[in-house]
Amino acid sequence: MGSADLFLDTQPYNAGTTASDALWLGLPVLTCLGQTFAGRMAASLLRAVGLPELIARTEAEYEELAVGLAADRQRWSALKHKLAANRRGSRLFDTERLTRELERAYALALERWRQGLPAADLHLGSPAAGSPAAGSADQVEGAV
Repeated sequence: MGSADLFLDTQPYNAGTTASDALWLGLPVLTCLGQTFAGRMAASLLRAVGLPELIARTEAEYEELAVGLAADRQRWSALKHKLAANRRGSRLFDTERLTRELERAYALALERWRQGLPAADLHLGSPAAGSPAAGSADQVEGAV
């Protein structure tokens, strides 16, 4: 994909499949975190592929990141390399792993229901250290 350097996502409606396709092709995506599901899709994709640094919190930060990446080819190149390294091993593009984790989550939800336990959040994969789900009894491990 030599004709583009950076995918500039839009608000209030983010790219979903298009951003996923761009990431798969090795094109970094810059997004601004929105307030709705439709405005947060690209941020979820970026977290899944290990590029949370491309998620701006404000329009000003979004503009600053875009201009900064355009001016700093070394930083842009590092992001491209990071995306390439993360892409194949990321949860975003590992359908078999996601399927195993999702099936395990369904089994845990069913078991909770059978035990008469209330509904609870089930977290797929291993959360980052310090996240709210770290150590949760209802965590679905990626190696299931």
